[in-house]
Amino acid sequence: MGVYARISGTNATQNVGDIDQAADADDTTNDDSLNIVTGSFQSVGPLTGNMGVVQGPNNLYRTQQVPFNGNGSQNGTFQDFDTDGDLDIGQSGTDPTTMFVGRANATAFAMIQNGTNKGAFAGTFAPNTEATIIDPTTSELRIGSVRFIVTGSGGLTNVNFVPRPTTDAGSALWFEDGIATGKTPGTGAYLLGAPVQIAVPEPATLGLLGIAGLGLLARRRDEKNA
Repeated sequence: MGVYARISGTNATQNVGDIDQAADADDTTNDDSLNIVTGSFQSVGPLTGNMGVVQGPNNLYRTQQVPFNGNGSQNGTFQDFDTDGDLDIGQSGTDPTTMFVGRANATAFAMIQNGTNKGAFAGTFAPNTEATIIDPTTSELRIGSVRFIVTGSGGLTNVNFVPRPTTDAGSALWFEDGIATGKTPGTGAYLLGAPVQIAVPEPATLGLLGIAGLGLLARRRDEKNA
């Protein structure tokens, strides 16, 4: 599953020009950007499954997408923090030690480079076809990946993003409308949508996990194409 952050402002202002300083065609970003997201991932439902294979540090796959693998970012720890018999990522409570942290060293914008190439810009351009400028007020960035490895024989479960329950910048930090003062869960709108539903056998439709200010989304996808 890809994990996506959607950032919305209100002024519909875009930056157009040689943003990447490559002396080529114009680049475009909105004036809204993302720096930090912290939280856990939890499965809830009768269908059991693990985010990882064994309990402990998450070394199986990199959960952050460039540029959200900067200083202070971390994959999180596999553990059964909700005591339902399978492995989640992170923990309940406010201690971020075992949580997923996506952090860019510089605040990151979704960017269209040279009028055609999608990606994220955080001082340098990182190509990513899933970074999207939806319209002049809203953009979306892929910030990471998670997995759910089914262990049960059937049924369904919901995979939820669980935001770190504090209002400070260590839980989330983003910027709206070109303003240098960042928004946090205590000062801006920080929203979580519906969970991803996983079922055995496969359902006909796929769900969304969602975190305007900042919205966090996760979409089920084939990890071979991630």
